[in-house]
Amino acid sequence: MEGGKVYDTVIVGGGPAGLLISSELSKKFKVLVIDKMKIGETTKNWTTEESIIKKAGFERFISAKFGKCYLKSFKDNKFIIYDKAASIDEKKLLLYLKNKINSNGSDLKSYCEFLSLRHKDNYLRIKTSKGDFFLNF
Repeated sequence: MEGGKVYDTVIVGGGPAGLLISSELSKKFKVLVIDKMKIGETTKNWTTEESIIKKAGFERFISAKFGKCYLKSFKDNKFIIYDKAASIDEKKLLLYLKNKINSNGSDLKSYCEFLSLRHKDNYLRIKTSKGDFFLNF
């Protein structure tokens, strides 16, 4: 293996799902998160039952609370939230997750396009637009 950092896990995609799983994995493993765009940027707003947000431990990221909610699905069926609903400030939550990943000693690479994956000796070589990284095999 020539040059490049070695990781236990590589997550391709730095959106909400990628950052959430990476923040958990980075507690025990060396994680690399790559995304072809800027990691942690979103234009979405997340609204769900307040109890779900609290159960996940994200109540400090609640930006608004609502009573009974009606959300329309793509097929014009109504989805009703009977419990109190709340929206999350996604920018603050994603920044929190990014900081948590960094503080756990893992890495985030924005504007880093995944190009290929190849087996090399006891490693998987991940070729990206920002260089090569290696995954423990």
